Order: sequence, then C-alpha cells, then structure tokens
Amino acid sequence: MGIAQLPLVPRANFEVWADQETVYVINDNNGCLFDFEKLSQGETWVTRLALANVGVNNPPIDTGAGIDQRALGSVKTTDVMVLGIVNSLHPQTASPPPHAFEE
Repeated sequence: MGIAQLPLVPRANFEVWADQETVYVINDNNGCLFDFEKLSQGETWVTRLALANVGVNNPPIDTGAGIDQRALGSVKTTDVMVLGIVNSLHPQTASPPPHAFEE
C-alpha cells in the first residue's frame, strides 16, 4: 500500500479502515535473494529449488549465463483491512465488556 493517510473510523478501543487497495509485496528470501539460472533452451530462468519441488532434479542449465540473484515482487489490487489499537483493554479483563462495540 502507499503512504497516504487512511481515514480510520474510531470504534471502542481501536480504529478500523477497509477498502480495496493496491498492495506491493517484496520477497527477498529472508535477505538471501533467489538464485535464478537460465535453462539451456529458450529464455526461461528458474531456481533449482522450485524445480526440485515439482520433481525436476537435473534441469538443462546454461552455465554460461551464470547465476542471477533476485528478489521477487508482486503488485495487486485486493481487499485490505487496517486495524489500529488506540489503547489496550483493562488488564484484568480477558475480553471487552459487552457494550464496548456498540455505536
């Protein structure tokens, strides 16, 4: 999601906002990146682990192309809900009082 201010609506001890929004996700493999290798025919780049997960154990790799380390990215529009806790509930209560969510 972008950096725009969201119009949160106050409720009991939290604020809420929901709508469709563009979400940006980056997967950098826990900081290790992914090792992509080019198959010997065509312009297809793969990771050996992904191929092994589908039963391909000795793919024909173009060793001259080398290894290209990359992160993966995704941009998609999806439903989003944002909750912001304003203040915590009373420490002795395990759940909010019955009237907490009434408008």
